Amino acid sequence: NHVKETENNKLLISTGLLLGLASVTRPEAYLLALLYYVYTFIGIRKSFKESAVKFILSLIVFIVILLPYPLFCYYTTGGFLPNT
Repeated sequence: NHVKETENNKLLISTGLLLGLASVTRPEAYLLALLYYVYTFIGIRKSFKESAVKFILSLIVFIVILLPYPLFCYYTTGGFLPNT
C-alpha cells in the first residue's frame, strides 16, 4: 500500500486499516506505524491541505482498531498494558 501511495502520490485510507491489523497481530508493528505516519506527515507537508483528510482518516481508523485492547486492559488491570 505504501508503495502505491508513493507511486501515485495519493494517500490511501486502507493503509490505516492494514497498520491497525498488523499492530493487533504483532506489537512490533506499532513502531512500523509510527515510522509510516511520521514519514507520511513529513512527505506531504507541501500538499498537506489536499491530503490532510485522508491522512487524518487513516490515523483514526488505525486508532479505532487499536483502542479496544488498551481499554480492556485498563478495565481489567487498571493499566493500559496487561499484567502477568
